[in-house]
Amino acid sequence: MSAGASRGVILTDPPALASPRHARGSEASFIRAVDLAEPTGTPMCVIGDSGAAAAVEASGFDVAGVVPASPFRERRAAVAVRRLLGDGPVEVTSERCRRLAVRAGVAVRARRAAAGPRAGGRPAARRRLGLTDDDGLLVAMLSEHPIGVDARRLLHMAVYVTHAGVALRALVPRGAARMEAARRYTRALGGRVQIIETTLPLGATLPACDLAVVGGGPGVPTIVDYAERVGCRVVEPAGPAGSAGRGVAGHAGRLVEAADGLVGGDRRDDGGHG
Repeated sequence: MSAGASRGVILTDPPALASPRHARGSEASFIRAVDLAEPTGTPMCVIGDSGAAAAVEASGFDVAGVVPASPFRERRAAVAVRRLLGDGPVEVTSERCRRLAVRAGVAVRARRAAAGPRAGGRPAARRRLGLTDDDGLLVAMLSEHPIGVDARRLLHMAVYVTHAGVALRALVPRGAARMEAARRYTRALGGRVQIIETTLPLGATLPACDLAVVGGGPGVPTIVDYAERVGCRVVEPAGPAGSAGRGVAGHAGRLVEAADGLVGGDRRDDGGHG
């Protein structure tokens, strides 16, 4: 890619869900990239591996280039950024991206306002997961990194919803914590709650979701804001840190209330997805 063609490129470091052990990017970084790219279709230069780039393309975005990155090879990554982007300017979605761009001598464009999610985002996002609107409610956990998602805990909360008579599937990223325990749990329940395992980042899958429970990580406020803008009902723990309300039962109680509101005639339509 020539320097002249680099204008309008977004430099981002999405989570590498296909190879989570080597991931350094974040869900929040990719969501910022989604906000910048929509609805103009601005291409992204991906810091990561081929799996991260494939996930960006599978999410519906163009990849302008891939910068292999390692915590021990930032100088090499900076050289690759310079070769791909020339003088810039480039938009960045994390401090790591900004640092690499500056080290590479690539001009960083001032942050612009988010364009927001594209119209029709829900049907497209559901298709990526092999789902339709007839497949019932979908819940995700919001965490900056896949390892911050406790798959077993999410399944436990989801079961409370099924006890209330609501069909629910749980969206879990590859690389989530306690994934095997979650699989054993759902088998023991006879498949009452189905796990939808994905290698796509939250920026691509949240428009498919109806409910989201708050996990952890410094980028979670960015993720929560995006989830609400694409129509998810976000469930936060009830009560202060350390209180009973922040346990599984307290969190699940709020999830049951939100799910009941959706199936009780208040379920969002496509207009709630941008």
